[in-house]
Amino acid sequence: MLVSIVVPMMNEEGSLPLLAQELDGLAESLVGRGASLEAILVDDGSTDRTADVARALAAERRGWRLLSHATNRGFGAGLRTGVADARGDVIVSYDADCAYPAADVLLLLDVLESGADVASATPFSDDAEADAAIWRLGLSQACSLGYRMALRGRARGIRTFTCAFRAYRAETLRAAAWKADGFLAAAEIVSHCLLVGACVVEVPSRLRPRVAGVSKMKIVRTTFAHAGLLARLALTRSVARQPPVAAGANVA
Repeated sequence: MLVSIVVPMMNEEGSLPLLAQELDGLAESLVGRGASLEAILVDDGSTDRTADVARALAAERRGWRLLSHATNRGFGAGLRTGVADARGDVIVSYDADCAYPAADVLLLLDVLESGADVASATPFSDDAEADAAIWRLGLSQACSLGYRMALRGRARGIRTFTCAFRAYRAETLRAAAWKADGFLAAAEIVSHCLLVGACVVEVPSRLRPRVAGVSKMKIVRTTFAHAGLLARLALTRSVARQPPVAAGANVA
């Protein structure tokens, strides 16, 4: 089995040494399971030395390659570019700042091998840890509550919609065809998967603080983007519940 890990990144020069260490360890573990790893790094218009450092790392490692955007387009756009180039049976989306341990990919794969279509990390469970600001965790939980309400029974048991660390069956992710270019993509993708009946299972994982750089998320912009997607999802579910109009009937 080939596992493709897609890492969109923007001005993550300082995070790349840790990323290389994490992915090297993951690659070794996958070999022990009879699998292999390809790493697709997508430089999303960085203005620091991210592209140069990533290119050097890729040159030293089999199965690594670097793709680039001329300008910054956002996490969702970077993921879309990487997925289009991925060759794996399983595609993993991963943050360049290594917010979650890359070794937990093995846990995500276990879930897929058990029959799930999507395996998502979550810091919101009794077996998980979240070393992050209280306000950030609160925003994430409030956002997830909104998605559970908009999706109603389809999202039962899903505790986080904003986590981008997930493993997908390749065909499931490609069918999602998300439109968001920014961080909203993580929620849009999993919402689509739930709406079409895909099996989504969460896996406890540790949310860790950054070791370098700063977050690229614009809180206000992302909040408004989530509000728009929630409204569209609620409308979609409302329309889906309407009885069909009989052939030849007049519609006021």
